[in-house]
Amino acid sequence: MDAGIRLKSDEVVGQVLATVFYRYKDGTPDLIDEMIMPGVTYFTGRRDARWVNHAWFLPKDTSPLVKLTAAQVDAVLKSLIHLPRIETHAERILGILADTYPERVFDFFGDRLKFSTERDDDGSYEAIPFHFYSLQQQFSGLADHAVDTVRRWFVRGDPLFQFTGGRLIASSFPNFPDALRQKLSSYVRLNVREEAEFVVRLLSSYRGEPFLYETCKELVQSLPVDDSLLSNVQIILQTTGGVFGEFGFVEAHQTKREAMVPWLSDNDEKVRSFAEQYIGLLDRQIAAEQRRSEEDLEMRKRMYDDPKGGVEQN
Repeated sequence: MDAGIRLKSDEVVGQVLATVFYRYKDGTPDLIDEMIMPGVTYFTGRRDARWVNHAWFLPKDTSPLVKLTAAQVDAVLKSLIHLPRIETHAERILGILADTYPERVFDFFGDRLKFSTERDDDGSYEAIPFHFYSLQQQFSGLADHAVDTVRRWFVRGDPLFQFTGGRLIASSFPNFPDALRQKLSSYVRLNVREEAEFVVRLLSSYRGEPFLYETCKELVQSLPVDDSLLSNVQIILQTTGGVFGEFGFVEAHQTKREAMVPWLSDNDEKVRSFAEQYIGLLDRQIAAEQRRSEEDLEMRKRMYDDPKGGVEQN
């Protein structure tokens, strides 16, 4: 290892790391200090994390990564910052680290966000993935830490927060567990507009799922009736994922309308007023989408089924 580092030979250092990772189970714990960490640090200096390819596939019970100290974990995370994307191989390594140091791994994505703003490239760097394959399991008990952490990143009036801190929360807690809901509710109950805006921007990272409705209602209750953030709440509720079929959007809007009907009889006048306005918006969208879908369907019939339609017949 020393010779490879001295010669600045990526190939030699990589080969040594591959051997050490694979044979670690047959060696001693000293290999971490003497071989693995120097090799990882070497590649960090090269802004390269290729060593991941030599370590990701090892079973957890034979991986040296489970033996790392907190300081060594920090050094590994510093190296992983240089990965353009966190894909399955890197996430497996992060998962091993997160079994013992979940907060450090969560905070690592904040370091990636900061690093992304310092880069001058073609924009190929993805600081936070759109979804995790397994890390959400290790992050499941971190709702308080996660929300408090991303709150420190939030700047009032930042519409892009949903793609940074908001995305990290949505990727880490895709099913919006009760612990996350309660934590966000604690921010809403502060009755401070900036805290409400923080929650609104964060919820914008989701796709309008029903589990957001209770928190959205709390936002409606806390905000003044003329607050511009209420239009953002409407957008959160209105957002939908993929739809299917000719009338997919019509059906999606109808489902959202049905879910909003109970709000019309809520004890809070602001909630009832919001529901009336939002249902009116949905009714207009349903009518517009119905017309558009019918027109598109008729046009296709004319083009492909009707010999007297718009396509010239030979």
